[in-house]
This record gives sequence, structure tokens and C-alpha cells, in this order.
Amino acid sequence: MELFGWIAVAVGMALFIVSFARMVRANLDRRIPYFRNVEVNPSGTIAMRSIGAGVLVIGAAALAPTLGYWVAPIVFALPLIVMPATIAVHNRRFRPPPDKTAHKPSPGRPRG
Repeated sequence: MELFGWIAVAVGMALFIVSFARMVRANLDRRIPYFRNVEVNPSGTIAMRSIGAGVLVIGAAALAPTLGYWVAPIVFALPLIVMPATIAVHNRRFRPPPDKTAHKPSPGRPRG
């Protein structure tokens, strides 16, 4: 049962990571908000995260008899670390397009 638990945890984390990679790839030209939905959300990413969460719960339950119940908070903390870290890395690399009006001199008053 322990092997099944580790496999379930690995599959659940893989689903989370793949879903976030797809989300970042679809939003290369936009910042990703932390507490709101992204502008472009590829189909299947929310389902992948939901299934990944379910598989993580099953994996933690399978590991609990062998490793104790303290393993559940550790397993559940993994996606909570991956999600904000992925968003932070993306937003740090993100550079907004240059503003074309920022370099124009203001018209001001005509001299003379």
C-alpha cells in the first residue's frame, strides 16, 4: 500500500505541475494574478488540478498507516508551494511591452 501511496502522490503532483505549466504557457504575455482567474485558461487545466488534488488525498491516505498521519499536511503543502512559486517566477520574468507614448516629449507651450 505504501508503493501505491507514493505513486499516487507523484501522479497528483505531476498533474498539478503540468496544469500550471500549461497555464503559464498560455499566458506568456500577461501577468498571472494570485487570487483571481487568469485571462486565458486552457481547457483541462482546472480538471487536471481537481483530479490531482483527489489523487493527492488518496495518496496521503494510503501513506498514513505506514508513515503516520503527519504525512498528510506535508503532502498537501506540496501544491501550495508549487502554485505561488510558479506564479512568482512567471511574474518576475514577465516584462510588459514598452509604452510607445512614454518616450514622446510633451507638446508644452510653443516658444517664441
